Amino acid sequence: MSLGLGSNLSKSGLVTPGIITDSLVLKHKYDAASVVPISDGAAYFDGTDDYIDLGTKALAGDDVSISVWIYLTTSQVSGILSYGDIIFRLNSDTNIRWFADKDGTSSSVTITSALNRWTHIGVSSDDGVTSFYQDGVLLETETDTTLGNDSIASYIGRTGTDYFPGYICNLGFWSSTKTQAQIKSIMNKNYAGLSDSEKTNLVSWWNLDSDYI
Repeated sequence: MSLGLGSNLSKSGLVTPGIITDSLVLKHKYDAASVVPISDGAAYFDGTDDYIDLGTKALAGDDVSISVWIYLTTSQVSGILSYGDIIFRLNSDTNIRWFADKDGTSSSVTITSALNRWTHIGVSSDDGVTSFYQDGVLLETETDTTLGNDSIASYIGRTGTDYFPGYICNLGFWSSTKTQAQIKSIMNKNYAGLSDSEKTNLVSWWNLDSDYI
């Protein structure tokens, strides 16, 4: 029976196992690229006195989630968001600090350095049990006390007298908990890309795709 090899190829011309080892070219170097936000831009904060005033805010209920992209340019105590009784900041480029209520109960979680690179931070609190994510990966789950509901002056880029140095964009705030799969999905979207289910219980979303300061 003919194998249909044709006149230009014979069985004797085949090389086994047929693996090419010379003159290989690497077309893509995936490990050279970092994770970056889906955004047309970002708001810049100088780390000294820049911030966005959100007015007076209060939490509604005991569940809350936050999703945000940050690019830190200086390692210092850096306020990302204060919203009602929540204070969400970096103690340094490798440490997240989360104050959950008015009596100062807090959690401190180690992260891979956010200095001079884009990194995504997600927080989801379910009645005081809080999970922390970096670039969609679960870091730790901590137990806090019940969230407070005081009406407090609230800001982006500032918590108290601590200001954020660098860039912030795609900041979302929900009055519900989010799973790791949801955090990872939201991480790769701007507001226009959110599904209807991802917008459920969405209190506020700030694209911050231009300089608001």
